[in-house]
Amino acid sequence: MTSIEFEAVYLARHGQTQWNAVRRRQGRLDSPLTELGNAQARANAALLASEPVDAVFASPLGRARTTAGILAEALGLPVSVCDDLAEIDHGALSGLLPDEVEAAYPGFAAARDCDRYGYRFPGGESYQDADARAARALAQVAASGARRPLLVSHEMIGRMLLKHLGGLSTADALALTHPSDVVYRVAPGTGRPIEQLSAAVPSDVVGGRIRGNRQRSRRGDVRDRGRWIETGEGQISKRGDELLAAQETPYASPALERPSRS
Repeated sequence: MTSIEFEAVYLARHGQTQWNAVRRRQGRLDSPLTELGNAQARANAALLASEPVDAVFASPLGRARTTAGILAEALGLPVSVCDDLAEIDHGALSGLLPDEVEAAYPGFAAARDCDRYGYRFPGGESYQDADARAARALAQVAASGARRPLLVSHEMIGRMLLKHLGGLSTADALALTHPSDVVYRVAPGTGRPIEQLSAAVPSDVVGGRIRGNRQRSRRGDVRDRGRWIETGEGQISKRGDELLAAQETPYASPALERPSRS
């Protein structure tokens, strides 16, 4: 899909959930936002308040819709639900903790490592399936007439959205992480790098009023919490600590992130 219809696209992940905090797989299942997750959503709302967002689209899953509601209220916009923004279906692995996955499906990690893009969760989806859904979601958003939309979804489907919007290779897209205190901004078709806007919510800051800190970095400029990196087919801004953790991040705040094998 070409993305010249958009001036800019903003991608936000839902706030940390109760299952994220214990590393339980969610997929199409759901759990409520934690106090930290709500704080992350409020911080992202403050971060986006000065951006020219003209529409908000959300995954149908509760954690994304709750987050989108907080963001949309700050922007003064309604939320439109897009089913194709839902997270990859983890099938039979949904609701399981890491040790439960290994016990029930020995060899799962090794099998998936052989073909991370094509591997399909038992009774669920693969990244390849999600890739097609991401293209449909972007087509639906473009057809709405939105030119600077905010998409509130999930980390795994988000990789495929960034693949299309940023013109990334599959390998580069799969290497991305999306913590819940980061909003990606993409200007499709311009050749400009994918930009990371960070609300940077400390793990010990919950409740109260939180103001988002806009943190941007330029190519070649390494900062405290961000940098540009060159990829095979595009340019990505990623935090330095994420360069070593190219896996899903069930812990949604920098102080809480751990790599997982999802």
